Amino acid sequence: MNLSENIRLILASTLLALCSQGSIIPLTGGDFITTDPLVGPNNWTLDLGYRVPTLPDSVDRVLFESGGDGTGISLTLIGSNLTVYQDTGDFNVSTPAGDTFFSVDIASFASQTLSIRLVGDTTLDTLQLDVYNGTTTLSSGVVTTTDLANSAGANDTGVGGLAADLAGLDESVEAGFPAISSLFNNAHRVDLGTMGADVLLGDVLIGILYTDTNLPPSIPEPGDWGLIPEPSSGGLFALGALLLGWWRRTA
Repeated sequence: MNLSENIRLILASTLLALCSQGSIIPLTGGDFITTDPLVGPNNWTLDLGYRVPTLPDSVDRVLFESGGDGTGISLTLIGSNLTVYQDTGDFNVSTPAGDTFFSVDIASFASQTLSIRLVGDTTLDTLQLDVYNGTTTLSSGVVTTTDLANSAGANDTGVGGLAADLAGLDESVEAGFPAISSLFNNAHRVDLGTMGADVLLGDVLIGILYTDTNLPPSIPEPGDWGLIPEPSSGGLFALGALLLGWWRRTA
């Protein structure tokens, strides 16, 4: 066996090993995924880079969702709160038993680029949300759910918007539950052929979804995502003055 054949064999073995461990799925705002990645895995981690606007945003946003109302999970920005909703069963008006939701207030991170990590462990029935701006981490801590056996149902997965359905939609009418019914409209849809007007696109939202795979040891640095904040008006003025000075010197 020659050297090139050895290299091919090593690469093939490595790929097979990775496939046996799980999936590593790159995400871009505006994507919708039809392979139901959160149906089945024991553990998963969602890493997102998000260039946050001035808060509160003019509209509520869907950052990520998988499955739908009944069995599903959603990560939304409602006002200045990053809110996770885990829907574990069909809606019951009197007791939406087993459903879990929690929030992290990111008002102090307005107009910054953030790293967001949401971790699910179906063997321990736990979720955790961490938000990092490069110096400070805001965390939900470990949240115990009633039953995370399936993190999501078979509805498609949406990135930056929703695909087909949204976890927690029915529960919006219940006192104390996140009011996310405003998100369920075509303006937030990523799966209709024409992108919704309120979808977060790849210039502000990108990420990686890991399922049953060895994960990076720490949350990514916000700068590693390559999302560059829009320059402020002061920065634009300074840039304009610099360019004007250069033009006069070269004229």
